[in-house]
Amino acid sequence: MKILAAASLLMLGGCASFAPPRPPLDPLVRLRNDIDAILADSIFLSTRASVEVASLKSGRILYARESRSKPVRLGSPYPLM
Repeated sequence: MKILAAASLLMLGGCASFAPPRPPLDPLVRLRNDIDAILADSIFLSTRASVEVASLKSGRILYARESRSKPVRLGSPYPLM
């Protein structure tokens, strides 16, 4: 019984040593990861998002996702019933 208790304590102690992944310190990497996480949400599965984030200071593109693809035609030729 004592061996079983010691083994379970070792197993629990080993599991507690794993820390969750830390977010990246680089703000640009964090921005890209945050936008990707938002767009990966299940509410966007049936959509197509085009996103472009640019620096107001330099005009440099910080993030782009399908931003240069051809425009999407909105709406449907079929009326809603």
